[in-house]
Amino acid sequence: PAMEERGFDKDFSVAVTATSSTIGVMIPPSIPMVVYGVASGASIGKLFLGGIIPGILTGIALMIVSGIISHKKNYPSDRFIGAKKSLLIILKGIPALLTIIIILGGIVGGVFTPTEAAGVAALYSFLLGKFYYRELRFRDIPKMLAEVAITTGQVALMIATASSLAWLFAQQGIPAMIGEFITGITSNRFLILLIINALLLFVGTWLDLSPAVIIFTPILLPIAVEFGIDPVHFGVIMVVNLAIGLFTPPVGVCLFIACGIAKCSIGYVAKAFIPFLLAMIGVLLLITYVPSLVMTIPNLLM
Repeated sequence: PAMEERGFDKDFSVAVTATSSTIGVMIPPSIPMVVYGVASGASIGKLFLGGIIPGILTGIALMIVSGIISHKKNYPSDRFIGAKKSLLIILKGIPALLTIIIILGGIVGGVFTPTEAAGVAALYSFLLGKFYYRELRFRDIPKMLAEVAITTGQVALMIATASSLAWLFAQQGIPAMIGEFITGITSNRFLILLIINALLLFVGTWLDLSPAVIIFTPILLPIAVEFGIDPVHFGVIMVVNLAIGLFTPPVGVCLFIACGIAKCSIGYVAKAFIPFLLAMIGVLLLITYVPSLVMTIPNLLM
């Protein structure tokens, strides 16, 4: 609503909001990376660190697309608010940004596990909201706990269903069939990665991110490892890939939510998504074929 009031088109506003929201699963702390780490045995700390550069690249790519479109359509822009006010805003936001440092630093430093990090982050966020920002009230806590319970229940149900489907796939030998099909097409590492990306992009259009990770990690990871791809690198590729599916129909969670808030149809905003989709696919291909973009930070710090 705020963007529409400022003069931005509704379809552009929905596209910007839905596509940029997917960056949250790339940069730490990322629930899908925790799910992949559990499913693959890869280091969750390394996965968190590996997602930093891809998340930043995705943000830059989406900002470039937004800037080009805004310039072409002559959307409104704000004047610089001044160095002093900017500095005050940054300083006020530092305590909240420290949440990421606490989580990553604690995991990488061996102070606590990823599960314990979630508890520490929740406590720290509560203290910030109550005593520093003073926006959290005690009477809001029951509602928050109810929302958390509902969300947790939904995720648990998805994981349970996906795990059952993964077991069924394993019983029927589907992973081996898919693996033989992919490796039977070519033994070229470049093409194998391209085929896996195409498969995951397709999967992301009809299956939610976490269930897709649970089902397809046991199928595709052995193929990737066979061709010399680091499990951490492959995990980041998978998460970025499936994140794109969060705003692609027919089952794009972020797309449905954004359209629901904007009270518009998916067909109305579909065209506006195309430039952002192409930008994210470009980043995906970049991190796929330039492993150092993913592995540099994990290799330096862990």
